[in-house]
Amino acid sequence: MGPTPWIILRGILLLALLAMFAVSLVTSLLAEHPEALVGPSNPGHGKDPGIRVLLLGKNSEPSHDRLTVRPLQDALLYCPDDKESWHMALDPLHPVELLPQGRDGILVNIPSRAYTQTWQVERLALTTRNLGAEGPIPDLATIEAADTAPLFALSRDGGRQYRGNLEVVLASATGLNAVNALPIEAYLEGVLQGELAASWPDAALQAQAIAGRSYAYAATWQRRSERGGLLRYDLTDGGKDPTYRGTGGGGQKFDWALRATSGQILTYMGRPFRAHFHAASGGHTANINSIEPDAHTVDGGLPLSSVMPAQEDPWFEEGLAALDQQERYGKRTVTITAAHLRARLERAGHEATWVNRIKAERDDAERISAVTLKIIPSPDIVLSGEEFRHLVGVDKDGRYIVRSTLWSPESPATTEAIGTWAITTSGWGHGVGMSQISAYAMARKGYAARDILQQFYIGAEIEKKW
Repeated sequence: MGPTPWIILRGILLLALLAMFAVSLVTSLLAEHPEALVGPSNPGHGKDPGIRVLLLGKNSEPSHDRLTVRPLQDALLYCPDDKESWHMALDPLHPVELLPQGRDGILVNIPSRAYTQTWQVERLALTTRNLGAEGPIPDLATIEAADTAPLFALSRDGGRQYRGNLEVVLASATGLNAVNALPIEAYLEGVLQGELAASWPDAALQAQAIAGRSYAYAATWQRRSERGGLLRYDLTDGGKDPTYRGTGGGGQKFDWALRATSGQILTYMGRPFRAHFHAASGGHTANINSIEPDAHTVDGGLPLSSVMPAQEDPWFEEGLAALDQQERYGKRTVTITAAHLRARLERAGHEATWVNRIKAERDDAERISAVTLKIIPSPDIVLSGEEFRHLVGVDKDGRYIVRSTLWSPESPATTEAIGTWAITTSGWGHGVGMSQISAYAMARKGYAARDILQQFYIGAEIEKKW
Protein backbone atom coordinates (compact mmCIF):
# COMPACT_ATOMS: atom_id res chain seq x y z
CA MET A 1 0.00 0.00 0.00
CA GLY A 2 1.48 3.35 -1.09
CA PRO A 3 1.55 6.63 0.85
CA THR A 4 -1.75 8.43 1.34
CA PRO A 5 -2.41 11.78 -0.37
CA TRP A 6 -2.22 13.47 3.06
CA ILE A 7 1.32 12.15 3.68
CA ILE A 8 2.39 13.26 0.20
CA LEU A 9 0.93 16.73 0.80
CA ARG A 10 2.74 17.02 4.13
CA GLY A 11 5.99 16.06 2.42
CA ILE A 12 5.52 18.68 -0.27
CA LEU A 13 4.78 21.36 2.36
CA LEU A 14 7.86 20.35 4.36
CA LEU A 15 10.09 20.58 1.29
CA ALA A 16 8.62 23.99 0.44
CA LEU A 17 9.32 25.26 3.97
CA LEU A 18 12.90 23.97 3.79
CA ALA A 19 13.40 25.69 0.41
CA MET A 20 12.04 28.98 1.79
CA PHE A 21 14.35 28.70 4.80
CA ALA A 22 17.37 28.04 2.55
CA VAL A 23 16.57 31.04 0.32
CA SER A 24 16.10 33.24 3.39
CA LEU A 25 19.39 32.05 4.87
CA VAL A 26 21.36 32.64 1.67
CA THR A 27 19.81 36.09 1.21
CA SER A 28 20.69 37.01 4.79
CA LEU A 29 24.27 35.80 4.40
CA LEU A 30 24.77 37.71 1.17
CA ALA A 31 23.38 40.85 2.76
CA GLU A 32 25.94 40.54 5.55
CA HIS A 33 28.75 39.33 3.30
CA PRO A 34 28.36 40.80 -0.20
CA GLU A 35 31.97 39.89 -0.95
CA ALA A 36 30.59 36.39 -1.57
CA LEU A 37 28.99 37.68 -4.76
CA VAL A 38 31.13 37.29 -7.85
CA GLY A 39 30.84 39.93 -10.53
CA PRO A 40 32.95 41.70 -13.18
CA SER A 41 36.07 43.45 -11.89
CA ASN A 42 34.66 46.94 -12.23
CA PRO A 43 33.99 49.38 -9.38
CA GLY A 44 30.64 48.85 -7.73
CA HIS A 45 29.90 45.26 -8.79
CA GLY A 46 30.63 43.28 -5.66
CA LYS A 47 34.30 42.50 -6.34
CA ASP A 48 37.57 44.18 -5.45
CA PRO A 49 38.40 46.07 -8.68
CA GLY A 50 42.14 46.08 -8.01
CA ILE A 51 44.55 48.97 -8.37
CA ARG A 52 47.76 49.90 -10.18
CA VAL A 53 50.36 51.79 -8.17
CA LEU A 54 53.28 53.56 -9.84
CA LEU A 55 56.44 52.83 -7.83
CA LEU A 56 58.41 56.05 -8.02
CA GLY A 57 62.12 56.17 -8.78
CA LYS A 58 64.96 58.28 -7.39
CA ASN A 59 63.93 61.73 -6.13
CA SER A 60 60.30 60.73 -6.70
CA GLU A 61 60.80 60.61 -10.45
CA PRO A 62 58.14 58.56 -12.29
CA SER A 63 60.63 56.36 -14.14
CA HIS A 64 63.74 54.27 -13.47
CA ASP A 65 66.90 54.04 -15.55
CA ARG A 66 67.10 50.37 -14.53
CA LEU A 67 65.18 47.91 -12.39
CA THR A 68 66.58 45.00 -10.42
CA VAL A 69 63.74 42.61 -9.62
CA ARG A 70 64.12 39.66 -7.25
CA PRO A 71 61.35 37.04 -7.50
CA LEU A 72 60.30 35.79 -4.06
CA GLN A 73 58.50 32.73 -5.40
CA ASP A 74 58.23 30.84 -8.68
CA ALA A 75 57.18 33.45 -11.21
CA LEU A 76 56.49 34.04 -14.88
CA LEU A 77 58.01 36.96 -16.79
CA TYR A 78 56.19 37.64 -20.05
CA CYS A 79 54.97 40.24 -22.53
CA PRO A 80 51.22 40.84 -22.16
CA ASP A 81 51.03 41.77 -25.85
CA ASP A 82 52.77 38.62 -27.11
CA LYS A 83 53.03 36.02 -24.36
CA GLU A 84 53.60 33.18 -26.80
CA SER A 85 56.83 34.72 -28.13
CA TRP A 86 58.15 36.37 -24.98
CA HIS A 87 57.93 34.48 -21.69
CA MET A 88 60.31 32.97 -19.18
CA ALA A 89 59.97 31.02 -15.94
CA LEU A 90 61.85 32.53 -12.97
CA ASP A 91 62.59 31.44 -9.43
CA PRO A 92 63.94 33.17 -6.30
CA LEU A 93 67.53 32.19 -7.11
CA HIS A 94 67.69 34.42 -10.19
CA PRO A 95 67.29 38.21 -9.84
CA VAL A 96 66.49 40.00 -13.09
CA GLU A 97 67.89 43.29 -14.33
CA LEU A 98 65.67 45.28 -16.72
CA LEU A 99 67.05 48.19 -18.74
CA PRO A 100 65.39 50.42 -21.36
CA GLN A 101 66.83 50.06 -24.86
CA GLY A 102 64.99 52.83 -26.67
CA ARG A 103 63.01 51.65 -29.68
CA ASP A 104 64.66 48.24 -29.49
CA GLY A 105 62.71 47.26 -26.38
CA ILE A 106 63.72 46.16 -22.89
CA LEU A 107 66.99 44.41 -22.06
CA VAL A 108 66.47 41.35 -19.81
CA ASN A 109 69.66 40.43 -17.96
CA ILE A 110 69.91 37.45 -15.58
CA PRO A 111 73.57 37.27 -14.46
CA SER A 112 73.15 34.00 -12.53
CA ARG A 113 71.95 32.33 -15.74
CA ALA A 114 74.41 34.14 -18.02
CA TYR A 115 71.33 35.30 -19.95
CA THR A 116 71.19 38.67 -21.71
CA GLN A 117 68.73 39.49 -24.45
CA THR A 118 66.79 42.50 -25.62
CA TRP A 119 63.12 41.65 -25.73
CA GLN A 120 61.49 43.56 -28.56
CA VAL A 121 58.56 44.67 -26.45
CA GLU A 122 57.21 47.85 -24.89
CA ARG A 123 56.00 46.25 -21.68
CA LEU A 124 56.57 43.24 -19.47
CA ALA A 125 54.71 41.63 -16.60
CA LEU A 126 55.71 39.45 -13.69
CA THR A 127 53.12 37.21 -12.07
CA THR A 128 52.95 34.01 -10.06
CA ARG A 129 53.87 30.95 -12.10
CA ASN A 130 50.87 28.90 -11.00
CA LEU A 131 48.90 30.76 -13.67
CA GLY A 132 50.94 28.80 -16.20
CA ALA A 133 52.58 29.90 -19.41
CA GLU A 134 49.60 28.91 -21.51
CA GLY A 135 46.10 30.35 -21.75
CA PRO A 136 44.78 33.80 -20.92
CA ILE A 137 45.91 35.60 -17.77
CA PRO A 138 43.30 37.65 -15.86
CA ASP A 139 43.64 41.35 -15.14
CA LEU A 140 46.73 41.44 -12.91
CA ALA A 141 45.18 44.08 -10.66
CA THR A 142 42.55 41.58 -9.52
CA ILE A 143 44.75 38.61 -8.59
CA GLU A 144 47.66 37.65 -6.35
CA ALA A 145 49.29 34.50 -5.01
CA ALA A 146 46.82 32.24 -3.22
CA ASP A 147 48.76 32.52 0.05
CA THR A 148 48.93 36.37 -0.31
CA ALA A 149 52.72 36.10 0.02
CA PRO A 150 54.87 38.77 -1.67
CA LEU A 151 55.82 38.04 -5.28
CA PHE A 152 58.86 40.27 -5.77
CA ALA A 153 61.28 42.76 -4.25
CA LEU A 154 62.95 45.80 -5.82
CA SER A 155 66.51 46.78 -5.04
CA ARG A 156 65.68 50.48 -5.52
CA ASP A 157 64.13 50.72 -2.06
CA GLY A 158 66.34 48.42 0.00
CA GLY A 159 64.63 45.26 -1.17
CA ARG A 160 61.11 46.24 -0.18
CA GLN A 161 58.68 43.41 -0.89
CA TYR A 162 55.40 43.61 -2.79
CA ARG A 163 52.27 41.50 -3.07
CA GLY A 164 50.32 41.15 -6.31
CA ASN A 165 52.12 41.54 -9.62
CA LEU A 166 54.58 43.79 -11.44
CA GLU A 167 54.05 45.58 -14.75
CA VAL A 168 57.03 47.26 -16.43
CA VAL A 169 56.44 49.78 -19.21
CA LEU A 170 58.99 51.37 -21.55
CA ALA A 171 58.17 54.99 -20.66
CA SER A 172 60.95 56.58 -22.73
CA ALA A 173 64.21 55.72 -24.46
CA THR A 174 65.96 55.84 -21.07
CA GLY A 175 63.25 55.13 -18.54
CA LEU A 176 61.01 52.33 -17.27
CA ASN A 177 57.79 52.67 -15.31
CA ALA A 178 57.33 50.09 -12.54
CA VAL A 179 53.68 49.46 -11.64
CA ASN A 180 52.50 47.22 -8.80
CA ALA A 181 49.16 45.70 -9.89
CA LEU A 182 47.25 44.12 -7.03
CA PRO A 183 43.86 43.95 -5.27
CA ILE A 184 42.91 47.04 -3.26
CA GLU A 185 42.81 45.00 -0.04
CA ALA A 186 46.44 43.95 -0.61
CA TYR A 187 47.40 47.55 -1.40
CA LEU A 188 45.84 48.76 1.86
CA GLU A 189 48.25 46.66 3.91
CA GLY A 190 51.07 48.79 2.54
CA VAL A 191 49.12 52.01 3.13
CA LEU A 192 48.51 51.19 6.80
CA GLN A 193 52.21 50.38 7.19
CA GLY A 194 53.20 53.68 5.59
CA GLU A 195 50.68 55.89 7.37
CA LEU A 196 50.24 54.56 10.95
CA ALA A 197 51.90 52.46 13.64
CA ALA A 198 50.52 49.03 14.54
CA SER A 199 50.42 50.10 18.19
CA TRP A 200 47.58 52.56 17.51
CA PRO A 201 44.05 51.75 18.77
CA ASP A 202 41.91 49.48 16.61
CA ALA A 203 39.31 52.18 15.87
CA ALA A 204 41.99 54.51 14.44
CA LEU A 205 43.40 51.72 12.26
CA GLN A 206 39.92 50.82 11.02
CA ALA A 207 39.09 54.45 10.24
CA GLN A 208 42.34 54.72 8.28
CA ALA A 209 41.57 51.50 6.40
CA ILE A 210 38.16 52.81 5.32
CA ALA A 211 39.51 56.24 4.35
CA GLY A 212 42.42 54.69 2.44
CA ARG A 213 40.12 52.24 0.66
CA SER A 214 37.78 55.11 -0.27
CA TYR A 215 40.67 57.08 -1.75
CA ALA A 216 41.98 54.08 -3.70
CA TYR A 217 38.54 53.05 -4.97
CA ALA A 218 37.77 56.58 -6.18
CA ALA A 219 41.20 56.95 -7.79
CA THR A 220 40.70 53.70 -9.68
CA TRP A 221 37.24 54.73 -10.82
CA GLN A 222 38.39 58.19 -11.98
CA ARG A 223 41.51 57.08 -13.83
CA ARG A 224 39.74 54.27 -15.65
CA SER A 225 36.88 56.57 -16.62
CA GLU A 226 39.26 59.29 -17.83
CA ARG A 227 41.31 56.92 -19.98
CA GLY A 228 38.60 54.55 -21.07
CA GLY A 229 40.14 51.69 -19.14
CA LEU A 230 43.49 52.03 -20.95
CA LEU A 231 45.66 53.14 -18.06
CA ARG A 232 49.15 52.47 -16.83
CA TYR A 233 48.50 53.32 -13.20
CA ASP A 234 45.85 54.71 -10.86
CA LEU A 235 48.03 56.46 -8.29
CA THR A 236 51.63 56.60 -7.02
CA ASP A 237 53.27 55.20 -3.90
CA GLY A 238 53.86 58.65 -2.38
CA GLY A 239 53.94 62.35 -3.10
CA LYS A 240 50.39 63.64 -3.34
CA ASP A 241 48.96 60.13 -2.91
CA PRO A 242 48.95 58.00 0.27
CA THR A 243 52.28 56.56 1.38
CA TYR A 244 52.50 52.93 0.22
CA ARG A 245 55.25 50.66 1.55
CA GLY A 246 54.57 47.25 0.05
CA THR A 247 54.26 44.34 2.47
CA GLY A 248 56.11 42.77 5.37
CA GLY A 249 56.21 45.66 7.83
CA GLY A 250 52.82 45.24 9.45
CA GLY A 251 51.30 42.67 11.76
CA GLN A 252 48.11 41.12 13.01
CA LYS A 253 46.56 44.43 14.06
CA PHE A 254 46.72 45.72 10.49
CA ASP A 255 45.27 42.45 9.23
CA TRP A 256 42.42 42.68 11.75
CA ALA A 257 41.64 46.27 10.76
CA LEU A 258 41.45 45.29 7.10
CA ARG A 259 39.31 42.23 7.73
CA ALA A 260 36.96 44.15 10.02
CA THR A 261 36.36 46.77 7.31
CA SER A 262 36.78 44.64 4.17
CA GLY A 263 35.17 46.28 1.14
CA GLN A 264 33.92 49.30 3.11
CA ILE A 265 34.25 52.76 1.58
CA LEU A 266 32.86 56.21 2.26
CA THR A 267 30.15 57.59 -0.02
CA TYR A 268 28.30 60.89 -0.13
CA MET A 269 24.63 60.47 -1.05
CA GLY A 270 25.58 57.06 -2.42
CA ARG A 271 28.49 58.31 -4.54
CA PRO A 272 32.16 57.44 -3.93
CA PHE A 273 34.78 60.16 -3.43
CA ARG A 274 38.45 60.55 -2.62
CA ALA A 275 38.67 60.65 1.16
CA HIS A 276 41.79 62.70 1.80
CA PHE A 277 43.68 62.41 5.08
CA HIS A 278 46.83 63.84 6.64
CA ALA A 279 49.07 63.41 9.68
CA ALA A 280 48.09 66.38 11.86
CA SER A 281 45.69 69.29 11.33
CA GLY A 282 47.43 71.80 13.59
CA GLY A 283 44.05 72.50 15.17
CA HIS A 284 42.12 73.45 12.05
CA THR A 285 41.44 71.41 8.91
CA ALA A 286 41.50 72.79 5.37
CA ASN A 287 38.74 72.79 2.77
CA ILE A 288 39.04 70.17 0.03
CA ASN A 289 39.06 72.89 -2.61
CA SER A 290 42.43 74.10 -1.30
CA ILE A 291 44.14 71.05 -2.84
CA GLU A 292 41.52 69.89 -5.34
CA PRO A 293 39.70 72.93 -6.77
CA ASP A 294 36.02 72.34 -7.50
CA ALA A 295 36.24 68.84 -5.99
CA HIS A 296 33.30 66.51 -6.72
CA THR A 297 32.27 62.90 -6.21
CA VAL A 298 33.82 60.52 -8.74
CA ASP A 299 30.90 60.89 -11.13
CA GLY A 300 31.32 64.67 -11.09
CA GLY A 301 27.83 65.08 -9.68
CA LEU A 302 28.14 66.40 -6.12
CA PRO A 303 30.55 69.03 -4.73
CA LEU A 304 32.62 67.98 -1.73
CA SER A 305 33.31 71.31 -0.04
CA SER A 306 30.72 70.55 2.65
CA VAL A 307 32.00 66.98 3.15
CA MET A 308 35.61 67.98 3.80
CA PRO A 309 35.25 71.58 5.00
CA ALA A 310 37.62 73.89 6.82
CA GLN A 311 36.71 73.38 10.46
CA GLU A 312 38.14 73.48 13.95
CA ASP A 313 39.73 70.21 15.07
CA PRO A 314 39.11 69.86 18.82
CA TRP A 315 41.14 66.62 19.03
CA PHE A 316 44.49 67.86 17.69
CA GLU A 317 45.99 69.06 20.98
CA GLU A 318 44.93 65.90 22.80
CA GLY A 319 46.48 63.72 20.10
CA LEU A 320 49.65 65.81 20.18
CA ALA A 321 49.96 65.33 23.94
CA ALA A 322 49.02 61.64 23.91
CA LEU A 323 51.65 60.80 21.28
CA ASP A 324 54.22 63.20 22.78
CA GLN A 325 55.07 64.44 19.29
CA GLN A 326 55.34 68.20 19.79
CA GLU A 327 58.53 68.52 17.73
CA ARG A 328 57.12 66.47 14.90
CA TYR A 329 53.55 67.77 14.68
CA GLY A 330 53.56 70.99 16.71
CA LYS A 331 55.05 74.37 15.85
CA ARG A 332 58.20 74.16 13.79
CA THR A 333 60.30 76.86 12.13
CA VAL A 334 62.37 76.30 9.00
CA THR A 335 64.43 78.66 6.86
CA ILE A 336 64.10 78.82 3.10
CA THR A 337 66.79 80.41 0.94
CA ALA A 338 66.48 82.12 -2.42
CA ALA A 339 69.19 79.82 -3.76
CA HIS A 340 67.18 76.74 -2.79
CA LEU A 341 64.03 78.14 -4.39
CA ARG A 342 65.92 79.02 -7.56
CA ALA A 343 67.24 75.45 -7.88
CA ARG A 344 63.82 73.96 -7.23
CA LEU A 345 62.12 76.31 -9.71
CA GLU A 346 64.63 75.48 -12.42
CA ARG A 347 64.09 71.78 -11.81
CA ALA A 348 60.34 72.38 -12.20
CA GLY A 349 60.93 74.05 -15.57
CA HIS A 350 60.73 77.72 -14.53
CA GLU A 351 63.25 80.32 -15.66
CA ALA A 352 64.07 81.90 -12.32
CA THR A 353 67.06 84.15 -11.80
CA TRP A 354 66.43 85.16 -8.20
CA VAL A 355 63.52 85.11 -5.75
CA ASN A 356 63.35 88.58 -4.26
CA ARG A 357 60.24 88.28 -2.10
CA ILE A 358 57.66 85.73 -0.89
CA LYS A 359 54.09 86.89 -0.37
CA ALA A 360 51.49 84.63 1.29
CA GLU A 361 47.70 84.88 1.16
CA ARG A 362 45.41 83.19 3.70
CA ASP A 363 41.92 81.77 3.48
CA ASP A 364 39.14 81.96 6.08
CA ALA A 365 40.74 79.08 8.00
CA GLU A 366 44.03 81.02 8.20
CA ARG A 367 45.72 78.45 5.99
CA ILE A 368 47.92 79.51 3.10
CA SER A 369 45.79 79.68 -0.03
CA ALA A 370 48.37 81.24 -2.34
CA VAL A 371 52.09 81.99 -2.37
CA THR A 372 53.47 84.59 -4.78
CA LEU A 373 57.16 84.41 -5.60
CA LYS A 374 58.54 87.75 -6.77
CA ILE A 375 61.12 86.83 -9.38
CA ILE A 376 63.88 89.03 -10.81
CA PRO A 377 63.67 89.65 -13.72
CA SER A 378 60.98 87.08 -14.63
CA PRO A 379 57.22 87.44 -14.04
CA ASP A 380 55.82 86.47 -10.65
CA ILE A 381 55.02 82.83 -9.98
CA VAL A 382 51.81 82.11 -8.07
CA LEU A 383 51.32 78.76 -6.36
CA SER A 384 48.77 77.29 -3.98
CA GLY A 385 49.96 76.63 -0.44
CA GLU A 386 50.18 72.90 -1.14
CA GLU A 387 52.02 73.48 -4.44
CA PHE A 388 54.56 75.61 -2.57
CA ARG A 389 55.16 72.77 -0.08
CA HIS A 390 55.89 70.40 -2.96
CA LEU A 391 58.08 72.97 -4.69
CA VAL A 392 60.29 73.43 -1.62
CA GLY A 393 60.55 69.64 -1.46
CA VAL A 394 61.83 67.20 1.15
CA ASP A 395 64.83 66.97 3.44
CA LYS A 396 67.46 64.21 3.52
CA ASP A 397 65.03 61.98 5.42
CA GLY A 398 62.31 62.37 2.80
CA ARG A 399 60.13 64.64 4.96
CA TYR A 400 58.56 67.80 3.60
CA ILE A 401 60.61 70.83 4.64
CA VAL A 402 57.48 72.98 4.96
CA ARG A 403 55.39 70.64 7.08
CA SER A 404 51.93 72.16 6.51
CA THR A 405 49.92 75.03 5.02
CA LEU A 406 49.00 76.34 8.50
CA TRP A 407 51.57 79.11 9.02
CA SER A 408 52.06 81.54 11.87
CA PRO A 409 50.75 85.09 11.22
CA GLU A 410 54.26 86.50 10.72
CA SER A 411 55.34 83.84 8.22
CA PRO A 412 57.12 84.14 5.87
CA ALA A 413 59.39 86.41 7.89
CA THR A 414 62.57 87.88 6.47
CA THR A 415 65.74 87.14 8.43
CA GLU A 416 69.00 88.96 8.90
CA ALA A 417 70.53 86.90 6.12
CA ILE A 418 69.77 88.29 2.67
CA GLY A 419 67.54 86.05 0.58
CA THR A 420 66.37 83.94 3.53
CA TRP A 421 62.88 83.55 5.00
CA ALA A 422 61.64 81.86 8.17
CA ILE A 423 58.37 79.92 8.04
CA THR A 424 56.69 78.58 11.19
CA THR A 425 54.13 75.85 10.65
CA SER A 426 51.75 73.86 12.83
CA GLY A 427 50.62 70.32 12.04
CA TRP A 428 51.74 68.15 9.16
CA GLY A 429 50.22 67.72 5.72
CA HIS A 430 47.68 69.48 3.55
CA GLY A 431 45.08 69.54 6.34
CA VAL A 432 42.20 68.09 4.31
CA GLY A 433 39.96 65.36 5.69
CA MET A 434 40.93 63.15 8.60
CA SER A 435 43.74 64.22 10.92
CA GLN A 436 45.44 60.98 11.91
CA ILE A 437 46.68 62.06 15.35
CA SER A 438 43.17 63.35 16.08
CA ALA A 439 41.78 59.95 15.09
CA TYR A 440 44.28 58.46 17.55
CA ALA A 441 42.98 60.73 20.33
CA MET A 442 39.34 59.90 19.58
CA ALA A 443 40.05 56.15 19.51
CA ARG A 444 41.77 56.36 22.90
CA LYS A 445 38.61 57.93 24.30
CA GLY A 446 36.53 55.00 23.11
CA TYR A 447 35.10 56.41 19.87
CA ALA A 448 34.47 53.89 17.09
CA ALA A 449 35.80 54.13 13.54
CA ARG A 450 32.39 55.35 12.37
CA ASP A 451 32.48 58.22 14.89
CA ILE A 452 35.96 59.24 13.78
CA LEU A 453 34.97 59.27 10.12
CA GLN A 454 31.81 61.29 10.81
CA GLN A 455 33.98 63.90 12.53
CA PHE A 456 36.09 64.53 9.43
CA TYR A 457 33.80 63.60 6.49
CA ILE A 458 30.59 65.48 7.12
CA GLY A 459 27.47 63.73 5.83
CA ALA A 460 29.38 60.71 4.48
CA GLU A 461 28.18 57.16 5.00
CA ILE A 462 29.97 53.81 5.07
CA GLU A 463 29.00 51.47 2.25
CA LYS A 464 30.22 47.93 1.62
CA LYS A 465 31.27 47.43 -2.00
CA TRP A 466 32.68 43.90 -1.84
